[in-house]
Formats: sequence, C-alpha cells, structure tokens
Amino acid sequence: MRYGISLPRQNAMASLLLLDEKGVILRSFKIFKGITTLGKDPESDILLDDPSVSRYHAHILKEKSGYTMISIDPRSKFAINGEQTERRELRDGDVISIGRAMLRFVAWDEEKPHSGLDYTRRLYEFSEALMRVYSLDDLLVSFMDSIIELTKAQRGYLILSEGNGFAVKVARSSLRKDIKGGLLELSDTVVSWVLKEKKPLIVSDALKDDEFRHAESIVNLKLRSVMGVPLLVRGKNLGMIYLGNDRAASLFTSADLEVLIIFASQAALILDNAILLNDLKMKYDGLVKRVEDAKFGSLLGTSPAMQKVFRTLDKISSSDSSLLIIGETGTGKDLLCREIHRRSGRPGPLVKVDCSSMSSDVFREEFFGSAGKSSRINEAKDGTLIFKEISSLPLSLQAQVLQILEECRTVRFLATSSADLEKEREKGNFRDELYYRLGHFIIKLPPLREREDDIELLARFFLHEISRTMGFEKKDFTQEAVSAMLRYSWPGNIMEMENRIRRAIVLSRGPVVTEGDLEIRPEDFEPLPQLAKAKENFEKAYIEKILRYHHGDKEKTASVLGVNVRTIYRYLGKGG
Repeated sequence: MRYGISLPRQNAMASLLLLDEKGVILRSFKIFKGITTLGKDPESDILLDDPSVSRYHAHILKEKSGYTMISIDPRSKFAINGEQTERRELRDGDVISIGRAMLRFVAWDEEKPHSGLDYTRRLYEFSEALMRVYSLDDLLVSFMDSIIELTKAQRGYLILSEGNGFAVKVARSSLRKDIKGGLLELSDTVVSWVLKEKKPLIVSDALKDDEFRHAESIVNLKLRSVMGVPLLVRGKNLGMIYLGNDRAASLFTSADLEVLIIFASQAALILDNAILLNDLKMKYDGLVKRVEDAKFGSLLGTSPAMQKVFRTLDKISSSDSSLLIIGETGTGKDLLCREIHRRSGRPGPLVKVDCSSMSSDVFREEFFGSAGKSSRINEAKDGTLIFKEISSLPLSLQAQVLQILEECRTVRFLATSSADLEKEREKGNFRDELYYRLGHFIIKLPPLREREDDIELLARFFLHEISRTMGFEKKDFTQEAVSAMLRYSWPGNIMEMENRIRRAIVLSRGPVVTEGDLEIRPEDFEPLPQLAKAKENFEKAYIEKILRYHHGDKEKTASVLGVNVRTIYRYLGKGG
C-alpha cells in the first residue's frame, strides 16, 4: 500500500463547517491562509454553489488577534447569528448565513483521528439504505454521498466493473449533486494505477509530489489532492472509489486514507451484495417475460420440439378424439394431460387410472365397479379418463380396454406410455387395434436432452419457484452450474431437474447455486467428440433422415442431396 506521499503537517487551526437545514455537518473547511475567499467562483477557497451568492462574495482575513469576515462587494452582505453585516470579527460558534448556505465558525479545531464510531455508523446507515432503496442507482449515489461526507472530499467517483473494462457509475460533489462531464475531472494516471495494482493510493499534494506532479492528467486538470481505493471482494475487483480536492485547505492525509480503506473494505461486501441482488432482480424480471412468452397454460417450452407439441395441442384439445402421449419418464406426460383436459372445456372431472402392475381383479373392480363402489367410467362421465402407462397392461386386459373405448361415448380417453409402443407392437406386446384406436392423435414429448433451448429457462423457473415456496431468499446459478446443466444428459428429464434443484437450494450456501450443489460431476458428462467426428455423425444422421423420406431409395436420396450414390453407401456402411 502507498501511504502519505508529500503529506503536509496539519496543525491546529480554525475551520468553517458547512451545515444543512437541520444543522448536520456536510463539510469542513480549514482556514489556514492569510485570506480565505468565499463565493460561487470555482477558484474560491470555499465554493458555495448558490445563485444568490456573488461570484466573489466575502473573504476571511487571518490576523494576529483573530479572524475577521469582510464583504468583497458592498452589495454582497452576509449575516452572523441572524444579524446582517458587511464586516464582523468572528468568534467561536458564530453561525454565518450567505444566501442559502449556512456555516459555523470553529475558532480552534485540533486535528483529530477519524472516529471509529463515525465510519461504523456510516456503514450501518448504508446497510439500512440497502434494505430501503430498491433502485441500485439510488443506492450507489447514497454510497458515494456517505463517503464524500465522511472524508470531507470535494468530489467523488464510483468506478465499477462493466463488461471487460470499468466505467464511471456515479460522479458526485460535496453538495450532493451529480457532476456533469465528470469523466473530464478524473486522473487517468491515478485510476489506472489503482485498478492495475489493486492497492490504495494517496497523492496528498500533487503539486509537491515527485512521482505524480508531471503526470499529464494531473497537470491538465490542475488536481491538488487525490485518493483512490480498490473495491475488492473475495479476490474479485468490483472497481474503485476516487476522491479529489483541489483546494489547499482540504488536502487529504494518511488518516483520511485509512478511514477510506476501512470503510471501502466493509462497504464493498455490502455493495457486492447489492449488485448481486440487482442482477437477480433483472434476471427475475427477464425470467417473468421469458416464462410468459414460453407458456402454454401450465407448460413451458421455447424449443422447436415443444413449440410443435403446443401447436398440435392448440388444435386438438377441444376435440373428443382419443389421444396417445408417448415420452420418457419425467418428461411431463401427466402435466400435459391436465392441460389437455383444462382446454377441452369438458364439465366432468379428470380421472387417472394407473395401469402399471394392474391385475385382472383390480381392473374389473376399477372399470366395472363392485358392491358400494362405482366404476371409474361413471366417475369420469362428461370428463376425461387417463390410462397411465398403458403399455404395462397384459394383452388380455388390453382387449377389455379396447371394448371400453368402443362402447363408452360420454368420456374422452387419453393414454400415456414411457415405452415406445411402435417397438412394443413389433414385439407382440401391444395390440395393433388398441394402438390405432387410442392413437387418433399421437404426441411424442421430447426428452430434456433434446430441448437444449429450454434447459436454462426451466432451471431458473424451478430455482425461483422452489425458493419462493420454501421461504428461501432469491438465488442464482453460477455460470459453471449453467454450463454443467447444459452438458448433462438428464436421464430423469424434468422430474430429475426439479428434484436436483430442490436439493441444491437447501445445500447451497449464500445466494448462488453451484454445480457441486446440483451434484453434477464431470464424469456425468458424455465425452464431446472431435469436430471431424461430430461432422461425420451429423452427415450420417442427415442422410438416414432423407433416406427415410424416400422410403429407402438410395438413388433418389443421392439425387436430392447432390452426391454420388456411392457416398450414400459409404456413410451407411459406417458404424456409430
């Protein structure tokens, strides 16, 4: 760390304290020159930015006997303790009014170290502001105003990380006003040094500093006293605080720098959290819009495969036709059935029958009733009945289901299957006539690994909804976690994703969820093929797809693809 470059000796001297309307000290000015000028001219020793103050309003004359305040222009008067005057000897505690500005004269102000309670109070106030201020921009302004007041700086800049570089986010004056064109008053030399070295820097008196007095930005801007402190959190550089004073009465000291370092190190944690919360809010607002754009009732999806499913549902939901839904475990078949029933407008209920491991006796009781119990068909009257995992039924019961479908006219039938019914038919495990009777329309739900466009959207949706329902604070995924989810094959599909995220929310510490919290390991990833192999796999799959379009006609396929038929044979002869 660099401390105390050309530090002036600060002896006991008089001061003027700038007060707000409640008497709270906004700023302190040392009176050490023979003549100290007050006015709205930028070159004044004490600058009063007030239209009712003259450019050169008054000066304070330092004499052996004490201090006297005199109007420079007879028309420019001031008041001391409420009495208007043009000249008055100042006494300790006098309150001076110039225009709207109010100052208190302190005859002998010994230089004291900054109070630990002072910056602790400021940190507490800043933490409280974080809870009250919902705009990050307002919070950053409050942050800089606190620092400027604490250090008695003339102006301050908050420079934060943005993209691959840094940008000035806040430029404020000691009068709690934005500085226009603030970039022009920054020393590139100081900014570059602090951001590169990640260390605090003080140039107490640039005019006397051997290292910085010849720096182009120092000379061009006529800078006098500058401090810069990096904002570091867990090795991450958020940016820096830059403070400046141009008048000799307000040169920074090593005590100022120490206070700024302590304040900045603690405030950086609060600031980092505020930025994170703001990012979470922006991501949540973006998520809400993306979810609304991607919703089909209670279903979510932007991938081409899901959009195709939604288009089909939109056309057939209100139909009375039977429907067969095929998809791997966890792809959302039950949710899809509920959405179809909701959109059908049927007044009756939605009734589910689980066909897995169903015996003949249970089937008979479910569908034909027993003493004191009505059948599922009667329960589903004017509604919808779902045969869940219909591929699990033995052939004998499949025949009875076919009979029910042909005889019942008051119920709409849906059926779901995790097994590929085409293959089950080929094996003789599923009746052709039942397949065609159920499959007036067939919807195939894609596995999550084939919905890459939906993976991050669904993950963030679950993260937000589960956190909310479980009473956790808003959380976000690390970039590594997002990458891991995109590479993972999700054998359990959406059901697995929801369960992993639920566990991760409980296991995670802090506001982010990592790939470790999701319990996704590198060995869970399928190896990525080399580019040449990936290209070969794509070409082979594409040729097979076009070949199916033309019912296995290799000559026609070669003509459509613009290749020699030998190319078709060569690709078909390659394994995997």
